[in-house]
Amino acid sequence: MALSDDERELLRLISEATEPVAVRAFFETINPPAPGLNEDHPDHPAWTER
Repeated sequence: MALSDDERELLRLISEATEPVAVRAFFETINPPAPGLNEDHPDHPAWTER
């Protein structure tokens, strides 16, 4: 099974963590929000799906 770039990056970040982490903690590191993207922005649902 091939991993996506995001999955590979997530595993890299987890393996380099020096203490237990929640996977969710790396979400914005891998997929940073665009400037001005907040909960009211029309693109917010698509961003959270990624």
